[in-house]
Amino acid sequence: MARSLARAGVGPARDDPVARGSGRAAVAAGLAVAAACLVVYLVSNPERDNLYNHFVWQASAWLEGQAGIRYPVYADRPGAPENWYFQDVLEIVGPDGEPTGRALVPFPPLPALVLLPFVAVWGLATNAQLVAAVLGGLDVALAWWIMGRLAVRPATRLVATIFFGLGTVLWYAAMLGTTWYLAHLVAVALALLAVGIALGADRAAVAG
Repeated sequence: MARSLARAGVGPARDDPVARGSGRAAVAAGLAVAAACLVVYLVSNPERDNLYNHFVWQASAWLEGQAGIRYPVYADRPGAPENWYFQDVLEIVGPDGEPTGRALVPFPPLPALVLLPFVAVWGLATNAQLVAAVLGGLDVALAWWIMGRLAVRPATRLVATIFFGLGTVLWYAAMLGTTWYLAHLVAVALALLAVGIALGADRAAVAG
């Protein structure tokens, strides 16, 4: 794949270490762009209330050895975790239709896996929206890395990466970071990683 792209004029620029993503200057520039975008994401939404944090509850359920989350949960004190308002979960009932106090989250599990180590430390108080903002910054860094594997000028690489971080829906997703947007950010990160690996060498299996 990489050789085909190179023949088409969009493959790795092996004679330009900055364009292909190597060199300290390129790494520093990429980290600076990603950090700047992260700051924008954080400033854009300073009040992260984590109202919709399905994946935090899912990760917590796994740590309890359960597939279903505890539901419905009502706060027993101000600021305590609660989820009674979730409308997109599937309640688990017993043999006679009685409530079991558990529900299934009908979303793919990978974002919960990403949150698992954080939930193991901070429990249901985990700030999933903050994690989403950091993932947004990571996505920008991966975009910079990918652009470095193409035969483009450094200025083009910079403009394209900034546009990706601040000119697309990635900004909104990383700024908001609720359940659905967290899943979006995780998917984008993995897609960018696969594309970057595929551009670096003929490693289709590794990219997959």
